[in-house]
Amino acid sequence: MEKLEIGTILKPQALKGELKVSPNVSDPNVFKSIKKIFVGVSEEPSEVQKVAVRGGYVYLMLDSCQTINEAEVLRNVKLYALKEDIVFNKENEFLICDLIGMQIVDEQGKKLGDLEDIEQFGGPDILCIRGDGRIWRVPFISEVAISISLETRQIVFNKKRYWEVRVCD
Repeated sequence: MEKLEIGTILKPQALKGELKVSPNVSDPNVFKSIKKIFVGVSEEPSEVQKVAVRGGYVYLMLDSCQTINEAEVLRNVKLYALKEDIVFNKENEFLICDLIGMQIVDEQGKKLGDLEDIEQFGGPDILCIRGDGRIWRVPFISEVAISISLETRQIVFNKKRYWEVRVCD
């Protein structure tokens, strides 16, 4: 059972133990599909009783947090969910941990490198690819990455666009 960090509790919201959470996922609506959340280092999950998404934040009610005093001690505590409990609402959404290590190939199947990391700065994600003995940075956009296969562990790139937009460290 692999646990993934999905957010950080910012503060209590209202008096009945509701929590304001900063999500660590690209779409905060992912929280609506999660039924059990691990709070901090706890090995026992808390049942999700209510989820609301407003202004990019997630507001949670958990069975393990019923008062403002219980919520207050959870400031800055990380939240985790089991990987298999995370369900995406959109097509072509992936977990970063599932993409790291994938092989990058062109349309003919020629290897261009391996995906080492994904950086997030607010614009499109940046893929860090080790190839030709260097680290190349490429925007994660559909004009470059034309297909992704979790089964074959490959990301197919448009070779022409890749050569146009890649930047070396």
